[in-house]
Amino acid sequence: MAIYRARVDDAIPGDIPPEAATAAGDTLGAAVAAAQQLDGSAAAVLLELTRGAFVSGMQLSAAIAAVIALAVAVVALFGLRKGGLADDEASGDPAAPSASEVDVRSR
Repeated sequence: MAIYRARVDDAIPGDIPPEAATAAGDTLGAAVAAAQQLDGSAAAVLLELTRGAFVSGMQLSAAIAAVIALAVAVVALFGLRKGGLADDEASGDPAAPSASEVDVRSR
């Protein structure tokens, strides 16, 4: 939301009435409602500006989510790989050899 608001506030032209500019900075829905109260060219400018700001915010949010998901996947991959024999012993599976049995068998 902060990205959207910052982009809209920085780019609102001076010919947009202050009430419409304030509404446009709040949400995309408010921007659409405010644009319906304006004449053709001002409404088009306001809609284009706010839609662009919304898409930019969504793209950044999606990129951040993708990075977080990738980081979690890497942590899970390496965290699950470290299990080995210790996981078999902890599971209580009587068929699984313990670490000491494996060590004795290898001699």
